[in-house]
Amino acid sequence: RTAVEIPLRLIVRPPVPVIDRLVPNRLVAGSRGQTVQVFGRNFEAGASIQILPSGPGSETVRIDSARVISSTLARVTLSASSIAVAGRVELELTNPTGGRTPRPGRLALLPPGSPAAPLAVTSLAVVFPRPGAHLAEGETLLPRGLLAVSGSGPISGSWLLDGIPFERFTVRAVAGQPVAVEARTPLPLLARGNHRLSLRVEHPQDISSPEVPLLQTRAKASGLRLLSPQPGAVSRPDELELSWSLVPGAVAYRVEIREVGNGETLEIETSESRLGPGGRSLTSLVAGPYLWRVQPLFAGDVEGTSTPWQPLVLEVGSPTSSHAGPLLGRAALRAFLRSLQEPVSGSQETESHDETGSPENPIRWTSNLEATATGFDGDEPTAPAQGSLAFSGQVAREDAENPWQATAELSYQRPLEGDGEDQVGDQSWIAQGRLGGESLGLDLQVGYSAPRFLEDLHLLDGGLARGGGEARLELPAGLSVSAYASFDPELAASTTGTLEEDQDLVAAALRVGAEEDSFRLQISGLETTQEAGDFSPGSDGEVLGAAGSFTTASGFTFSLEGGRSRTELSDPFLREETEGNSYRLGADGSLGSLSLGLVLRRVEAGYRNPASLDFSEAGPADRDSAELTASLPLGSLSLDLGLSQSEGGDAFGPEGRVRHGELSLSGSAGDGFHFSLGGALTS
Repeated sequence: RTAVEIPLRLIVRPPVPVIDRLVPNRLVAGSRGQTVQVFGRNFEAGASIQILPSGPGSETVRIDSARVISSTLARVTLSASSIAVAGRVELELTNPTGGRTPRPGRLALLPPGSPAAPLAVTSLAVVFPRPGAHLAEGETLLPRGLLAVSGSGPISGSWLLDGIPFERFTVRAVAGQPVAVEARTPLPLLARGNHRLSLRVEHPQDISSPEVPLLQTRAKASGLRLLSPQPGAVSRPDELELSWSLVPGAVAYRVEIREVGNGETLEIETSESRLGPGGRSLTSLVAGPYLWRVQPLFAGDVEGTSTPWQPLVLEVGSPTSSHAGPLLGRAALRAFLRSLQEPVSGSQETESHDETGSPENPIRWTSNLEATATGFDGDEPTAPAQGSLAFSGQVAREDAENPWQATAELSYQRPLEGDGEDQVGDQSWIAQGRLGGESLGLDLQVGYSAPRFLEDLHLLDGGLARGGGEARLELPAGLSVSAYASFDPELAASTTGTLEEDQDLVAAALRVGAEEDSFRLQISGLETTQEAGDFSPGSDGEVLGAAGSFTTASGFTFSLEGGRSRTELSDPFLREETEGNSYRLGADGSLGSLSLGLVLRRVEAGYRNPASLDFSEAGPADRDSAELTASLPLGSLSLDLGLSQSEGGDAFGPEGRVRHGELSLSGSAGDGFHFSLGGALTS
């Protein structure tokens, strides 16, 4: 026998990794930190995951992190640009030993407006408190935020102070409509000094807002004060004028006037800082004792802190103030000037006395100057000072029915010293002036606020507050012309997502009818220029629209609004222009104690409000929707019902329909106990 040796080489290769499925298997354009579970076989520790360039839409998606959990599970976090087009994203896994998945895992890339889009948060903003706000010891402050979402389902997260959660929340998204988040727990008491507030979403993905700097101070320097009349002053209903200080960032004010005895309360919302002569009429009030207060309102239906109730007395024939003397009469000046060595407040005024003037020139005049300030000295280096300076005056001939009036006010906030100045910055001031006569009026406002003449609109609102100047010319027959231009493109809010880049805004409007008229019509337009960022190519946008409303004698208000938008991306490689229309029909009123509301909307695929973007009430594009709300008070309880239906979306994929219903019962027992019971169903 002859032995033959045959050499054999045996190469043992590790098993090839295989991707079986991805959960979820859809990704929304504009979403950040979206976690995808990768299920399969033969995954090795240290394996890498990459996006294949072959998939349409893959160039607008990035991998934030990737980790192998076990041999059958890996986890990858993805972010998609807001301008990502519909397509697919292909993921490939490679083991350290060289094995590579033969077939990639595929994700469908969908725009937020698609009914098939999964639940995701694309943008979020902390709208209250504003950056640099200060909180006094013992003061109650409830933070509020807005979420821009896609899809339907529960969203959970936390409010954090100095990086530590102090309240968890769960809210429900419905058909891609923006979601409001309001804390129920006041900010905890802290040491004096600098603190940081943030809003974090933990499901369906991990995304946080930029931190909002706050100042904890020894005492509060109130940003809202009632200026006139003085507490307990006696006034005539036809001459009553209510005025208050301006609040930086407020888009409107809610004035409550409660009649003492029967408890009936009159509520009026206005964008002005006064009611009465030169403003909205108060002649419907009858003689008697009253209490009144004012509450600031911010963008996104966010309510600020109300002033304390202040007494007011109305009597027929009682003057609001003494008549001013002639132009050449003697005047007295009382000056106010104090150093902020302790909490202080005061006022200064100039007034005239009754004397006989020249019979050839019978002119009445009066003027008033007020200044208030509150703060502390350097023993509290982070304590801010806040105050206002106000001037008012009028000049009129004896035979003139309406005198020429002039008013001006500056509201400001600043730290006295220390590093708090960097937190407050320059976004904490607002100034307003007015010059009015017999049939004309000119209103001017400069500072950090949203356009006031767009606050009542739903499809063409001005978005969050920013630095800008606004002018309104009041003409005879109830006509007014308004214009707004921003001088600071940075929003006065803490945002992430589509609104985190700087944006310039120009807007104008022509209005027929005052706030108290039964019929109002407004034609508005705005134009924006947004800078490019990591996930935004920059864009130029414009919207033109009209809105009208009519209030019946029974108190029902019917409104109709329509708009057309045009948006063009400024990226030279993504020159894309979209156009579209939107329409809204609304009705609200009361039948006895039952309050009802109905909204019908149609938003075409190309419509987009560039000023408010995903936070617009218009909601997703290419959608028809209807909403019905009802509220019935039951003693100290309130029963609320909400029904909605949304359908469409075939421009972004398969057409879909979402139905949603909510029923809740809420009430209170005493001052410290509040409860709410409810349920929701979405199909």
